[in-house]
Amino acid sequence: VWPVLEGRRVPEILVSTITREALLEEPSSTIYRLSLGDKELCRFPLPDSPMRGRDANPRGGMRGARGVAVAGDEIFVANYGSILRYDREWNLKSIISHPHCADIHDIAFHEGRLWVTSTWNDLLFQFDLDGGAKAIIDLWENGGIANFFRVHQSKSVRDIDVCDPRMYERAMTDRFHLNSFAFAPDGDLMLSLGQIRVNGHCESALVALGANGGARVVHHNSNAPVPSHNIEFMPDGTLLHAETANARVLRVYPNRQMAAETVLETNGGYTRGLCLLKDGRAAVGVQNEVWIFDPTSGEIAQRIRISDDARESVHSIVVVDW
Repeated sequence: VWPVLEGRRVPEILVSTITREALLEEPSSTIYRLSLGDKELCRFPLPDSPMRGRDANPRGGMRGARGVAVAGDEIFVANYGSILRYDREWNLKSIISHPHCADIHDIAFHEGRLWVTSTWNDLLFQFDLDGGAKAIIDLWENGGIANFFRVHQSKSVRDIDVCDPRMYERAMTDRFHLNSFAFAPDGDLMLSLGQIRVNGHCESALVALGANGGARVVHHNSNAPVPSHNIEFMPDGTLLHAETANARVLRVYPNRQMAAETVLETNGGYTRGLCLLKDGRAAVGVQNEVWIFDPTSGEIAQRIRISDDARESVHSIVVVDW
């Protein structure tokens, strides 16, 4: 039963988490349903990727629940290589997958299609609700992005099963760490390139793709020792960005030359997961907590701890509006 407060529905969010360094016999993927009024907390374990046992990464790797999206009365939640489609009672209805789509990060619905980041090979997929791949945006073929960041691809990983780590070499993959995206009011597609490997060091950037395929960089961080992540457009056309590398939330002005300001400092906490609430506030994940804050002033209204496990951290947050 969804809670009601003073005759109206309490704001609800779904939060996905990853338990880093989880042992193989431990679950690493969890979805939380969080009521912001009375802090009611429910949890649902999500199946891990079946390939997780082949992953040599001791930290994140193939662990964890990833992006979350809501369409009508259905919930779509990603793990490393699949999107699981549930009804609101968490009955599994179908699974969406593709052999060239892996290390999924954010997912979202736009114009009737499910958009999915395939971070492992720098692709952005568009699926229909039945799981058919309708279009693929390839960062290596759009807008001169590779040339701008002086990144060169040695070998292709476009035509192999990237869900299976035995099929490729690690150095071939994940050159841009495409992990989030958002749609601007003017129709541009904004991409978060969370960790661009350039000449022995890492950078991050936000890049706008226009309808004609041209690209322009609207924010650039020349030092990203850990990937930066989510982006969300505000009603006024500015952009909130979870700049994980610097443990803060930025407000980016896409129409000004490289203009950004810090809205919220997260005091070194792993800043991942970001969404706007219906009342104008925003929610951001800070390690194993969700912070509710004013995106203009940065004032924190709530800090809600969802787990006492220090290994667990928020991946994605989405509003439920049922």
